[in-house]
Amino acid sequence: METYHKMVAKPIRLVDLGCGNGRFIDHFVSHSVDSIFEACIGVDPYTECLAVASTQPNITQTMCMSATEFSKQVELRYSHILMKEMVHHLDVSMLHRVFEGIHAQLDDHGRVVVVTRPVETQYPFFDRIHHHWKTTQTPYEEVVSSMKEAGFAVWVETVTRPITIPKEDWLSFIENQTWSTFSMCSEQEMIDGLSLLRTDLDDTVTFDETLIFIMGFKEA
Repeated sequence: METYHKMVAKPIRLVDLGCGNGRFIDHFVSHSVDSIFEACIGVDPYTECLAVASTQPNITQTMCMSATEFSKQVELRYSHILMKEMVHHLDVSMLHRVFEGIHAQLDDHGRVVVVTRPVETQYPFFDRIHHHWKTTQTPYEEVVSSMKEAGFAVWVETVTRPITIPKEDWLSFIENQTWSTFSMCSEQEMIDGLSLLRTDLDDTVTFDETLIFIMGFKEA
């Protein structure tokens, strides 16, 4: 435990790969205790997202590129990297190469944290969204295997929490395409599906939210 505290006390150079608008990582850094952030780098392939991310107080640099492009940047060095709810956007055949590149970029004793969700879920979606979810969500076992092949020691933790939300808030969450999976539905599929949910769901929606945390450790 003493060794761990000494490690996290060192200045952290953090990368948020697939940072989106940067608000999550900005909030995370603001509320981190006993950590010194030397740099916080937001990486995303979409310029409109980075335009917002660059305004976040704790993001010191942004890079416009895909995860595959980022993993090929041989000159980069950092201590920690977060991949939050983005690994399903990577082609499974490229996972090993991406993690191999990240392993090379990380400092000794560096850390990578992947946050993802299971393929099978109990979300109150309509059928078309369930179909898109199951066909695009990367099984976490594939991520673990690729990380181990790249040289990481890997630890996995699954966390489940009950969620209660007003029906209209949940429908707005879907209609606003808050998750990329929702954008795979056509306009008519979205109209029909939301109409069905509005009829079928109770005024208060309850479900279990499950997140899978995959942590990779680079040994010296």
